[in-house]
Amino acid sequence: MTNAQKRKLWEIVNINSNASHPSHEQKRRRELDTPETQDSPIDQQYTIGLICALQCEYDALCRMLCEEFDNPEGVDISDNNTYVFGRIESHHVVIGCLPTGRQGNNTAARVARDMVRSFPNLRFALLVGIGAAAPTARNDIRLGDVVVSVPNGRSSGVVKYDLGKRLSGNRFELTSQLNAPPEILLGLLTEIRRRHKDPTKKDVIMEHMKRMDDMSDYRRPAIDILYAADHDHQGRVAGKCDQTCGTEARIIRPQRQGSRQLEIHYGTIASGDSVIKDPAFRDQLSADPNYNILCFEMEAAGLMNNFPCLVIRGISDYADSHKNDDWQNYAALAAAAFSRHLLTLLKPSKVVVMDRWFSRIETNIRNIHNEVKQLRSHIEQDKLFHWLRPTDASQNYTRAIETRQPGTSTWVLEHEKFLRWKSKKGSFLWISGIAGSGKTILASSIIEHIAQLTPACNAMSSMTALIYFYFDFSDCQKQTHRSMINSFIWQISSQASQPSPVLNQVFHLCHDGHIEPSTRQLYEILHDFLESFTDVYIVIDAQDETTDPAKTLHFISSVFDRGKDKVHILVTSRGENELNTYLKHLSNDWSRLGLKKQPINRDIAHYIRHRLQSDPELERWRKMPGLRLSIERGILTKSDGMFRLAVCHLDDLKQNLNVEMLKRTLNSLPQSLEETYTKIISSIDTSHKRYTLQVLQWLVYAKRPPSIAELVEVLAVDTEKKEQRPFFDIKNRFPNPHDILKICSNLIVVEADVWDHPGSEKVKLSHASVRDYLVSEEFKARFGDIMQADNANAEIASVCLGYLLELENVESSTLNEKGDISLPLMSYATRYWYHHARCAPEGIKTMNLLTVDFFLNKKRAFTNWVRLYEVSRSPQLPYPEATDALYYASLTGTEECVKLLLEKGHSPNEFASNGETPLEPAVQGGFENIVVTLLQHGANPDFLPLYKSHSSMAPLKIAVQNGHTSIVRHLLDAGADPNIRQPGHDITASALEIAILTKRTNIVELLLEYGANPNTALIHKNNQYALQLLSREGNLPLVRLLLEKGANPCGGDYKNYHPTPLEEALYNGDKQIAKLLLDHGAMRRGSNRINILDNLDEDGFEKVKSYLETNSYHGNYDLIELLLDSSLGSSEKYRDLHGVALWMAASQGHVRVVALLVDRCRVIPRKFVVLARQWTPETCQDQIFSLLDRVDECIY
Repeated sequence: MTNAQKRKLWEIVNINSNASHPSHEQKRRRELDTPETQDSPIDQQYTIGLICALQCEYDALCRMLCEEFDNPEGVDISDNNTYVFGRIESHHVVIGCLPTGRQGNNTAARVARDMVRSFPNLRFALLVGIGAAAPTARNDIRLGDVVVSVPNGRSSGVVKYDLGKRLSGNRFELTSQLNAPPEILLGLLTEIRRRHKDPTKKDVIMEHMKRMDDMSDYRRPAIDILYAADHDHQGRVAGKCDQTCGTEARIIRPQRQGSRQLEIHYGTIASGDSVIKDPAFRDQLSADPNYNILCFEMEAAGLMNNFPCLVIRGISDYADSHKNDDWQNYAALAAAAFSRHLLTLLKPSKVVVMDRWFSRIETNIRNIHNEVKQLRSHIEQDKLFHWLRPTDASQNYTRAIETRQPGTSTWVLEHEKFLRWKSKKGSFLWISGIAGSGKTILASSIIEHIAQLTPACNAMSSMTALIYFYFDFSDCQKQTHRSMINSFIWQISSQASQPSPVLNQVFHLCHDGHIEPSTRQLYEILHDFLESFTDVYIVIDAQDETTDPAKTLHFISSVFDRGKDKVHILVTSRGENELNTYLKHLSNDWSRLGLKKQPINRDIAHYIRHRLQSDPELERWRKMPGLRLSIERGILTKSDGMFRLAVCHLDDLKQNLNVEMLKRTLNSLPQSLEETYTKIISSIDTSHKRYTLQVLQWLVYAKRPPSIAELVEVLAVDTEKKEQRPFFDIKNRFPNPHDILKICSNLIVVEADVWDHPGSEKVKLSHASVRDYLVSEEFKARFGDIMQADNANAEIASVCLGYLLELENVESSTLNEKGDISLPLMSYATRYWYHHARCAPEGIKTMNLLTVDFFLNKKRAFTNWVRLYEVSRSPQLPYPEATDALYYASLTGTEECVKLLLEKGHSPNEFASNGETPLEPAVQGGFENIVVTLLQHGANPDFLPLYKSHSSMAPLKIAVQNGHTSIVRHLLDAGADPNIRQPGHDITASALEIAILTKRTNIVELLLEYGANPNTALIHKNNQYALQLLSREGNLPLVRLLLEKGANPCGGDYKNYHPTPLEEALYNGDKQIAKLLLDHGAMRRGSNRINILDNLDEDGFEKVKSYLETNSYHGNYDLIELLLDSSLGSSEKYRDLHGVALWMAASQGHVRVVALLVDRCRVIPRKFVVLARQWTPETCQDQIFSLLDRVDECIY
């Protein structure tokens, strides 16, 4: 939370707080446009407040008064506002202006707060002033126009642009809910609209604006220029745009028609605490049809949830870097004139019946507290987003739902197996089918259906959750088991009513989100969230597309085992899958819904009919019923249950221009997807085929879906001349980027987001079966090995490096603080070239030469690349130097370059510009060979980063955190200190603590072998000792290991407030660990054995009493025997303790335990023997009564 937000919340929450300020001087009466007709009204007669922020707004509002009055006597003594009092028609109004130099929501709220105290009869306020426009093709807003807040879509008229939920894909969802303007005013706006649009009506607003004709500063400026969003202001900040910014980036807009000089726009106004000068952010929000944002300002959000209010804004700029003050006065005057026009039409009788402001204060305070809670929640979600970086599964869902034809997929929602899965907890449903049978569409229909059961739809309680994930063959970021878990945590966290304690603990353990959590930690977080719900629906689509099938199956098993009383798991995949075998061992309560041809064919027939009716490229066959029937039958027969095949066949028909061509195509339709794809690629023009195959190669192996603009650059890199390095030639670009779509037929699809600019649309393979075909042996036999992974990655790496070498021609000074550069592929090449290089075979000479050339010879290209690479992580990074080459060679895992740089004299211990040595990124990346090479050349294994931060860690701890066991051993062999702590970082965990908390047993053993302190205090476990934690968790192997390595069996200072290891074992009923601790001296002090009660802390008797009672109740014979052996036997002072234990054991029918207690304790107070007889179950009374008869009873 920013300081501004904190101050704002403090001020609003304390809205009724008083301040001691002197009252303002009386204002003299001044006659305006009417003679004085009455005495000054008392404060109770003022019913409308007018609030503004700037001097120009204040001046304009005051000119709208028909009459101005003196300051009334009733103004609250603590009201520190300056007011002008007056009349507009029959309404008595109070004009309040924010203090000079003060703007923002909090200041506006404070002005309104004081108004409420002084004028409790106020009914509503008009917030009048200037704002920044958000022009779009839909909303032609120009300087001098007026924007009025009215409800629209998801918005109530005003939204907070700095309060929302960050989503994947660089999207931002506004979540703050503000109150709508009063209904009386909204009704009046309908009449104002009618009058303003009617050319026969007088332009009343312009007439009101003439009230300031005597002030030339308020006349309409002549120049109104809108620039393209990517064109920043040139020259000095205060420079005139028409003189410094040129004309090429101006957006030409047609001249307005009609007699009105300004237009009135009605919709959403975005309010926040900062001035917006970012056209990209402006366009991002204004493009969303859910909000229809028309302008930005800084005061409205401070009022809307606290006071009835209508916002009126005159447009003075376009929320970009070209912002200046030329239009401020005129815009302020336009807004003031509109407010006067509104009040002249508003009848006083309508105002009087409205509720007073003051009566709403108590309710508003409660709303504010809820708002504070919501803000905190969003801040926490923002941290979680940046930590987990979850992929957006909703994109796949939305795409599938939009692709689905109306009326299809409904059969699955009525299937008995689905209905059973939906209603029964602890159920598992596997939907299996061949490639292209429509499984993703079915999964999305199910998600859509289940979503209606969740709290968001108010159909069920808040105890129902839905999480889903699509393994996406076309997006590497959606193919891993980890990406699925991260997405699940992100989704369920937004549905949970309470935060997760485990999440907070792991987040802190991971240095407040600076390092990634382990998979085990992610599991614990997710399981903790699942405990919050009674029903959790989990849908996983295309499980066979994951790169980690074993881990995904393990996850399913883990969730199922721990959530049998709540989970409903649904998975889709092809039939030939290891899931078939795995499920037999998972549970008896699972079922498989194999997709049969009959219902799929019904959906395909429906799809064909819809396409023939709606696709404009198939329009020629609509008026031929006989042919339409032939098309439907022919495609249905050849598709045979494969939705994807029907899609391809219909696309094939688009090329047919007459009946003869159509019949020939129908007769030759392939009957398999492999035949279909072979036919498509074979039919591509020879001159296009090289480009087609290169595009397909990128779509199969790129680390993320490329954009159209990026693919244009790929094809402009010449890789044909094998004896030369690849080089980028701008002349090789496609003049029309979208021609790429023509050369790839229907093998690819384009997906555009609402925020995408032309050219930035993402290109993907049209179906998973296309990818399968491209990497198949059949494709290789026909078209060569271009799609083999080794060759493809080498080719992509070479293209990226050839493109990066263009940075040699870029002056470093031209890179701005965001690292922007007008080369579309540069972002991808910068981020991913080395990922592809590492996947390529070592023997590819061209790529190796390019890499060496880049690191050793192209100094400017290298430094520019580093700047581009690092700018997203730290814009303030010191500018890189040539000596950083070894660091970045280590970071990218380019082993050959590391060796060459070391041979040329680069030091392995030299700090890079970011304060790290080359060893740290090599360890972080798990590049074992590079770590060994650096250590062999003298790298210091204990060097700490030069710049300290929460994420700073010694190389050893980095290796432990990431589970790189072999690298841990290499570092320890090189002399790394296993007990290292960062100077000045007392709160950081030791390497052993990290290994213990991440449950890496093999690394714990390794660290102890090399001298790690077994008595280390665990920083992230409130300084308890490792042995205490492990005893509580029942981790027998590590308890034994720590004891063998010299851990104190009492857990260090066993008199501290943590339970001792023995207490933890006794509490958990763990005899093995308890005995192991005793064998290692947990009960010894010096050489004298002492009583267990005296060995514990001051209330030890009560603790052991609890242990003995609890274990007797549960019948833990072995542990009771251990306790009795530890001097808890026949001593007289423990008779009550023995009696209670006997009573507990008898009450649960534990015959063996009763016999043990009778034999060991002998004398037991009579009252407990009586209780034991009374509570003994009938089924074992004979046995237990017989044992009780042997007890020597005593009175006390």
